[in-house]
Amino acid sequence: MRKHLKIGIKEVEVFGRKRWFIKILEQTHRGDDFGDNERDFHNRDYEFAMCSSESEGSAIEDDNMFLVRGETKYDDNNILICDSEDYINRLKSAVRAYNKHFSSEEEKRDYEVVG
Repeated sequence: MRKHLKIGIKEVEVFGRKRWFIKILEQTHRGDDFGDNERDFHNRDYEFAMCSSESEGSAIEDDNMFLVRGETKYDDNNILICDSEDYINRLKSAVRAYNKHFSSEEEKRDYEVVG
């Protein structure tokens, strides 16, 4: 099975400020099987990394990293809140790069905006 990641993003305005809700909808590999070098996948174009943690579910680690689903499954349905449009754009690019890197199908959907 080819590695694939799909995220859902919902934009809302709260008290005059944009916020984005992020949820992993589909992730085929986790833990040491997630990336090229075990847990990590780096999108060098945007200096952005995605990493599968040992114990945590998805999380916004810092401005340059997104934690995808880890070894345990109790946090698999986390919904994250982000207030940076730049972060959202870099996350989308990282997901596209991940799916393109691990797939020969150019037209595979790489993220989905829900709502």
